[in-house]
Amino acid sequence: MRSGTSTTDARIDAVNDQHAFLRTDPAVPVALGDRVLLGLSHPCTMFDKGRLLPVVADLDDADPLIVGLIETRF
Repeated sequence: MRSGTSTTDARIDAVNDQHAFLRTDPAVPVALGDRVLLGLSHPCTMFDKGRLLPVVADLDDADPLIVGLIETRF
């Protein structure tokens, strides 16, 4: 999706290992290099998958700025 564009019609259809399969309306194409923001259904998912959690200045910003990292000890 182009910078500043968002859609609520996108969805993750399936996951396997480290991959997610994103489905969108063809009228809102996603191109290589576009940023797709996803949330987690359970925080343990993130703690189990990564040692560093990014901290953003404003999650509602169209292009969130990472301002720090938190090291997990899970």
